[in-house]
Amino acid sequence: MQNELLERLKNTCLRQWLAKVHSPHLQRAVMCAADDAAAVAWLHPLPLLVFPELFEEMARAAVVRGLRQADIAQRSKVLLAEVGLDSAYSDSQDRDRLEKVLRRKRDLNPLGMTGCRSVSQMVAKG
Repeated sequence: MQNELLERLKNTCLRQWLAKVHSPHLQRAVMCAADDAAAVAWLHPLPLLVFPELFEEMARAAVVRGLRQADIAQRSKVLLAEVGLDSAYSDSQDRDRLEKVLRRKRDLNPLGMTGCRSVSQMVAKG
């Protein structure tokens, strides 16, 4: 009985999050967070009480992690394009060119600021 209730609660919470997150990559991350939160909630004597907050925390972290990964992938493509590479560097000259570009970027932006948007803006845009 409690298993069915937890599953229904998980599906309700999950639907609410999936309505906010439009990227398939982020949706998969949120679905995994729901499964993980349900598994952890079962370890608690009152899983139905613990699940909603635990899922919120895990889903938020999954979205932030997914957005960060997408940002890193995009910046990597830009850096590789700047040095004339379409994929990972293959020889020492390519590596040297890539390191120069990275050094130049670091010199222009010593604190590593990326112009981050708020999480709610990122979630809304997917």
